[in-house]
Amino acid sequence: MKNINKLLSILFSCWLLGTMCLLSACDDDDEIDPAVSAYFKISNKESLEAPVTIKFINASKHGLRFEWNFDRGEVNGEEGVHTASTVDPDSVLFAVPGTYNVSLKVFGADGSNVKEFRQPLEILEPTLTVTHASDNSYLYPTNVTFTPHAFQYADRDPLTYTWDFGNGQTSNEAQPKILFETPGTYKVTCTSNDGVDTKTHTFDLVIQGEIAKTLYFADGVSGKIVKQRLLVESNEGPEVLGASAGSTVLQMYVDNESIYMLDAGNSHGYQLTGDGKIYTTNLAGTTEDVFMDFVGKGPNAAAGETNSPDPTGFFIKDNDFYFNARNNMLKVGVNQSNIDVEQDPLKFFNHADLDENAAGYSVNGGCAYDAVNNKIYFSKNLHVNKIGLFRVNADGQSGYEEIISNVPVMDMAIDPIHQKIYFSVITLYNTGVYPAEGGVPGLYMCDMDGSNIKLIDEVWESEYSGHFKSAILGFDLDLEAGKIYWGYRAEGATPEDPKGSAIRRANLDGSEKEDYLTGIYPYALAIDQVKR
Repeated sequence: MKNINKLLSILFSCWLLGTMCLLSACDDDDEIDPAVSAYFKISNKESLEAPVTIKFINASKHGLRFEWNFDRGEVNGEEGVHTASTVDPDSVLFAVPGTYNVSLKVFGADGSNVKEFRQPLEILEPTLTVTHASDNSYLYPTNVTFTPHAFQYADRDPLTYTWDFGNGQTSNEAQPKILFETPGTYKVTCTSNDGVDTKTHTFDLVIQGEIAKTLYFADGVSGKIVKQRLLVESNEGPEVLGASAGSTVLQMYVDNESIYMLDAGNSHGYQLTGDGKIYTTNLAGTTEDVFMDFVGKGPNAAAGETNSPDPTGFFIKDNDFYFNARNNMLKVGVNQSNIDVEQDPLKFFNHADLDENAAGYSVNGGCAYDAVNNKIYFSKNLHVNKIGLFRVNADGQSGYEEIISNVPVMDMAIDPIHQKIYFSVITLYNTGVYPAEGGVPGLYMCDMDGSNIKLIDEVWESEYSGHFKSAILGFDLDLEAGKIYWGYRAEGATPEDPKGSAIRRANLDGSEKEDYLTGIYPYALAIDQVKR
């Protein structure tokens, strides 16, 4: 028994001694510094052209004290301050190109555990560049001011520059201002020298020609759509585009980078099936897409049509396409595709619904939207009931008025600024039904209520041999220039012999009438109101 107690005492003493050793060892470990590391990153390493300010990011671990050395870099841009002891210096300016040896020392808790990280920074010399500014958006003629951007070393000669502007002009000025009198692309060369290095920068400078609105028209001579830029400062002839002029284009309209064309076909108005279409082309005339195809189509019975669905006039408003058919004004979404002309266009209004005296057989003419007064104007021009010019509120239901009575009005255009209406009067089988103020078929203007009618251009009167025996099929307004343009077809003229036919123009008041383009056989026309 005594031996057992002695053995237990020895075992307890060993356990106690081991436990004390373990506790002592843990205390010693707690007093050792954790591993110290030194490392930094920079925030804008992608743009190291002098002068450059860099933000340094301290990525070290377990440091309690730091010593930064930025070589010749200046902390916070302060001259002579090249070191810092903060965790992250605010910013460091490197003003001159060259190699900078940047270092960071990191000190541990007892000051003896020190790590250091070094990284050379290559600050680049900026390349020679040039900025420039035009007095009038680089439209000729224009003065252009050139400003060079090059690095100036403090210990070198002041920078000098030589210039060649690609137009026969040169300069030694630091910031020259040069007149470019003709449009074109000019190769400009700037050379800098500081007594040590010579650098050259060459670039293309584009001086634009005159920007202008563009007149488009359907030409029977070429059978194509033709464009004519309405230039003021320079001359440029018409350009025949690739898009077809169709057979009888009654109206054109430019909207959303496209030209819409209403081709009535060969026999509009009387047959029960259509032979026309509304098609579009881009402004370059390189595409041709059918928007609505009426060929072989019957009346849109759902909309109350009883004859050919071929339209006679149209306009675009709020992404809807409004057009005059035989009996009604219809509408369809301008962005709609695969349109079934016998079903899809919705009835907007019928003249007879607005005026009981307008019921019966008649043919609609043109139409236009007055955005200022929110009115829709439309015309009727054939047969017994209510020919003339009319208007209704934009809802198609209220505000109906008869503006001009008993006159075969074909097409129209609205001047919202001067509050004028321009309209064409065609020849009817019962000739002589013309405005009393002119007494002839032709191009007229009046106030918005139909008063103060004035003849602008008289056209020849023919024996009736077809609904559109008209010398004027299209016109449009350039309100900024104060001009109206219209297509005139001379008596006896044909596409093969357009003798005397022309695009004519006059001031908006009808004065200074002139032939603008000749040698053509014009149908409808339209102006792109955006200067390009």
